[in-house]
Amino acid sequence: MTERVRSAVASPWAGSLLAAAAVVVQTLWLARRYPAAYLDADLLSYLSYYRDLVAGAPQPFGYTVPKPLPVLVYGPLGDPRLAFAVSVAIAAVGGALVHAVTRRAFGGLAAWAAVLLYVVDPMRGVLTLRSSVDLMVGVALLGAVLALQRRAVAWAGAAILVAALGKPLAIACALVLPLATFATPRRRALAALLPLLAVPVTACLDAALDGRPAWTGLVRPTLPDEHELFVRVAQARVLGLGETVGMIVGQWFAGTLFAHTWPLVLLGLAAWAVRVFRAPARVERAG
Repeated sequence: MTERVRSAVASPWAGSLLAAAAVVVQTLWLARRYPAAYLDADLLSYLSYYRDLVAGAPQPFGYTVPKPLPVLVYGPLGDPRLAFAVSVAIAAVGGALVHAVTRRAFGGLAAWAAVLLYVVDPMRGVLTLRSSVDLMVGVALLGAVLALQRRAVAWAGAAILVAALGKPLAIACALVLPLATFATPRRRALAALLPLLAVPVTACLDAALDGRPAWTGLVRPTLPDEHELFVRVAQARVLGLGETVGMIVGQWFAGTLFAHTWPLVLLGLAAWAVRVFRAPARVERAG
């Protein structure tokens, strides 16, 4: 019986399923401790955007800037509780992808270490509880990594497109696709161009929420007044370029994101270096 359990855990598919199940259990435990966390202001705005669009009476300014991915995924549900259920499923897929990606790159032990970090990560838990678009973007990019590992460059481009529909800056990830030498130049070029579709989709949504025909977002893309109003509400004034860069670098990365994630960056670099330096030794032994 013990041997069967070991064999099941060692299986890539079983490992991914166990990782997904662990994410679900941990998230449901968090939901019991924080029962109102799913009522996130951003999520309520996405539901409102979709409801108003369907009703033909768009109200452009909500709590957050409209993003096509969460509006289209969560909007039709019309209920924060249903959105939370979908968010849990997305987070579980993320756990499975973490296991699959890390296992293919570094082996089973590293895969389970990565899954453990993913499951207990407080930021991942908060993003799941709040049905955050950031969770959707992260999971989509994990899917792109797995697609590249499996030499499916077109699927990698599609996954980056999904991420870009949540956060347009994810388009920058497509820069790696032309370097995928396992694919033909034509397939690489098409895969790299695919995420750019997020730009017209986002522009059309902005135009529709501004009360204009959606197609005008393609010919007259502008920053809608509601976006500028959001900045003024949040910051009490419109930030200049220097202030914006300083906020991103000094507060977001140095003060929060990078300060909390740099140990994981070092761990990843160390694992990559070990793999690179051990590769020649394996080739010599095989020869």
